[in-house]
Amino acid sequence: MQTVRVHARTILGDAERSLQIAPRTPTGEVALSFANAFQLPVNVPWGLRDDAAGMFLDDSTAIGTYVTDGELKTVVTPKAHLG
Repeated sequence: MQTVRVHARTILGDAERSLQIAPRTPTGEVALSFANAFQLPVNVPWGLRDDAAGMFLDDSTAIGTYVTDGELKTVVTPKAHLG
């Protein structure tokens, strides 16, 4: 089975991890995996932001869609709505 490498850091930059993930895995599941690995609060919805492009990744899209050159660098970010 082919995998892609996804790097993530916390929003504060105090922790980093990498996971080998199946490209078809929904991005929301990947965000949850990283949030659990970082022991972030479970009562907060978490998402991923592409570190290079600065865009938030869609939870329902396969993570492989966002990967170039076999890897992706992200930031685990709380989903907060202002206003």
